[in-house]
Amino acid sequence: MNPRVLYRTHYQVDEPAIIELLIKRCTSPVSSAYDETIAEKLAKEVSLKKKPFNVPAAAYALDLARGLGVVNEQNVWSDKGHLVNLLADVFERPWDKEVELTPRERLLHFRLFIEGDGAALIFIARYLLEYGRVPNSEDGWNDLAKSLFSQIYSAYLKLADTTADRVSLRSEVERILARGYTGKSGSHKMFVHLQTLYRLGLIDRASSAARQYSIFRDAGGLRALVNEIPNLYELDRVIKESRTVEIAARVFQVGDSLEGRAWTIDEVLQLAVPLYKKVMETGVPLCPLTTIAEAIQIGLLARRSELLRHATLLELLQRAQRERPADVRFHVDRRGVPAFLKFSPELVSSYSSQGSNQTL
Repeated sequence: MNPRVLYRTHYQVDEPAIIELLIKRCTSPVSSAYDETIAEKLAKEVSLKKKPFNVPAAAYALDLARGLGVVNEQNVWSDKGHLVNLLADVFERPWDKEVELTPRERLLHFRLFIEGDGAALIFIARYLLEYGRVPNSEDGWNDLAKSLFSQIYSAYLKLADTTADRVSLRSEVERILARGYTGKSGSHKMFVHLQTLYRLGLIDRASSAARQYSIFRDAGGLRALVNEIPNLYELDRVIKESRTVEIAARVFQVGDSLEGRAWTIDEVLQLAVPLYKKVMETGVPLCPLTTIAEAIQIGLLARRSELLRHATLLELLQRAQRERPADVRFHVDRRGVPAFLKFSPELVSSYSSQGSNQTL
């Protein structure tokens, strides 16, 4: 059991945008690389944006990328890495501008962090809804970090169904409760979770120089988050059912309705083919199905405030495969579940030449 919380963090690695830079400038969709090589590349890229950033900090950023599942153990893009490449923008601009997220990037990072760090985000949301702001002292940060990690691991301990998981989680809880956090360790453990919520636009921060985080007056986004995902069981269910983007629509109050309108196969293919082309141009042999589906969902929400459910989207693609088996094919994973998409060159050419206004 892997708790959905980022534990190994660094005070310099607290901006979601660093994942975009790591994917688009420092890693590959097809070639593996040593950790040290990627860390050196990332440190150089961030430093070019006039932001002090050393190689050890960059190594923590690579840990963050693995924790979010955007790269695998060989540092090659996963399906989520391809999603970042499709939706994120990296420009030649100073760091303070680079870390600001567009609406599309906010939806992207909400999707990534809910899966990789959702337990922490929900804990903080509940805390802020109760107290209004986080502590602004080292002792306060240390107490908050101790509460967050001990409570999250304790909650996962109740859900653990194997002896190995229970032993590991119990040991972690006992260690945190016994040792706690001292000095600046607590604040450094908390920065990435809080700064992510701030960049998502769900909480406020007093200034760029102060770590004073608080709720907005109505706190509508935080309330929607804890209402939609009230516990760890529901968190896992949302992720397994691929409903994260639907939750994002409620949290960010976008999407003209939860049911949406009726979609045709042709409309979905017009959206899917340009994204498919971009993925295949990276050199991968097959296109991850979830990458295309979530890129379409996020693009529609960000550009048109329109929600297309994941289940509906997959159903339309499956209908396309039944009607055009020579043009649309699925490849299954080890469980026999459709996981990859393959379009024929003729289909790609046909939809590329249409110049459709459906592009995202």
